[in-house]
Amino acid sequence: LSQHKVWRSCQLRVFTVAENVSSERAEAAAAMLSRTLKQRRLCDVDVEVILLDDSLIEPYTYDWTLRVEDRRSFLQQLNPNRVKLESIPLEIDDLFDMEAPAMPKTMSGVQSSRSE
Repeated sequence: LSQHKVWRSCQLRVFTVAENVSSERAEAAAAMLSRTLKQRRLCDVDVEVILLDDSLIEPYTYDWTLRVEDRRSFLQQLNPNRVKLESIPLEIDDLFDMEAPAMPKTMSGVQSSRSE
């Protein structure tokens, strides 16, 4: 994108939604996502975490677990020999799984905003 004449001057922004987390944990998640994107050569990316509570997000996530399970089974059917940890996270949970071994003990309390 940075080399294409149309997209060269555009700013890339990434928004992620977190529910029921503190602002410190949201900042830690944004830092981990920024670091992962920089490792993938996406250096000038603005990452913003949007904090929501259950009452605001529930209408959009009532069937979330079913969709996640369907997606995982579909991905497993596409590639049965898939490595557990991908080089690029497919879900926010994968991001935290990737970063967990590299995190210092002060950030080890950071977890995904979703629990299954």
